[in-house]
Amino acid sequence: MILPDTPDHESEEKKKPEKIGCHGSHWNALVRTEGEVQAAVVGALEHAGHLKMIERRRTVLAALSGGEVLKTCSVVVDQELCTGYPYLARGSVHEVEVDRVEEWRSRVEGQVRGRLAGAWIAFFDTLYFMHKERYETGGRYRFSLAALAYRLRRTDPGTVTGPDGKEFSLEHMAGYFPFQGGDVDDFVFQTHIKEVREVTFGTRRVYQITAPLFRPRDREGQDDAEITLYAAEHVTGGYVPAVGDAISGVMWLQGHLVEDS
Repeated sequence: MILPDTPDHESEEKKKPEKIGCHGSHWNALVRTEGEVQAAVVGALEHAGHLKMIERRRTVLAALSGGEVLKTCSVVVDQELCTGYPYLARGSVHEVEVDRVEEWRSRVEGQVRGRLAGAWIAFFDTLYFMHKERYETGGRYRFSLAALAYRLRRTDPGTVTGPDGKEFSLEHMAGYFPFQGGDVDDFVFQTHIKEVREVTFGTRRVYQITAPLFRPRDREGQDDAEITLYAAEHVTGGYVPAVGDAISGVMWLQGHLVEDS
C-alpha cells in the first residue's frame, strides 16, 4: 500500500495565509517536560557541536547539538532565538521530485511536498534555511528522510479477502496515509520491523527502527522504500520493538538535503 495522489484539498491550501508553524507536538514525541525542551534548545546554542552561519538580508545562525543520531537544531535570526526542533541526523536517503515548498512565516523553516517512487509525500525540511534557494519545481533531490513517532504499537494485522475470494495476510503490509487533524507532514503508518536498536536523547531511551515506508506500486523487483523511524520509550505504551513485529502508529516526517545532491 502506498499513499494516493495529492489530496484534493491542496488547491484550497494555496489560498491560506502563510503558516506560522510550531514544534510543540514534535517535542512531545521525544521528551515529556517543558524543562527538557528548554534545556535542549538552549543547550544547542551553548554547547553546539556544529554551527552554520548564513548571511543574506538577515544573519541566520544555526546550531546543532546532542547525540550522534538525535540532535537539537536551534536557529537564531539577527541575534534572537527564532526556533528549535528535534533533528534526526540519521535517516534513509531517497530521491524526491519536488512539487512545491511551503515556507513558514519565520522564513527559515518550510515543508517540502513531492513524490518518492511515484508516491505523494510531504516532510518538514530541517535544513530549509540553508537550501531553500536551490529548490525548483520538478527538480529531483536526494533527501535523508526520517520520522519521529507520536505513537507506536505492535499490531495484529490479520487477513483480508480479495476480489477473487482468497484471503491474504496483512502481516507484511507497508503503507502510510495522512493523519486527519495533523499537519501535511503527519502520517498514520503500518509496517514491519527490519532492524531495531536503542539510542538516547538526553536521559530518554529511544528505539531506532528501520522499516519499509511503502512498497512501490507497479515496480516489480524494486526494493521497498525504507524509512528510519524513531520512537521514544514513552510513546510505545510499554511495548519493546522487535525485529519481525508488525507495527502501526502516527509519525512526523522530516528530512534534509544530502550535501552532494
